[in-house]
Amino acid sequence: MSGFKQRILLVEDDVEFAESLKDVLEDAGLRIDVAHGGQIAVEAAHQKPYDAAIVDLKLPDIDGVETCHRLKQEQPALTTVILTAYMGSEQLQRVTRDGVERVFPKPAPLDELLAALGAEGPGNRSAPSGAVG
Repeated sequence: MSGFKQRILLVEDDVEFAESLKDVLEDAGLRIDVAHGGQIAVEAAHQKPYDAAIVDLKLPDIDGVETCHRLKQEQPALTTVILTAYMGSEQLQRVTRDGVERVFPKPAPLDELLAALGAEGPGNRSAPSGAVG
């Protein structure tokens, strides 16, 4: 499993979806911490290092783009990925302008999401196939 990011921060306010995605990502060999809001995520990033963050665009306290911005202030080398069911062109411009590496629709193609997190690629035998979300 070389190439995988070891610790991922999953920022998702939908508890059921977060647990489902956490299970899938842990099955792929990743270590996942879950935060159910942007402020909680920023506090978590202040406490321990992460290799990447998967952040929902629509969060109840701080939106996903601002959450990513604050996470990168805490950890400048952090890879950030946005998951969203809602993406207009204005939001997409804001997301890319603010340094988010990838944006995925919900449901996200699992092989692409894993690759964005540092997987060796879709052929990684430990990675389950399908879509998440």
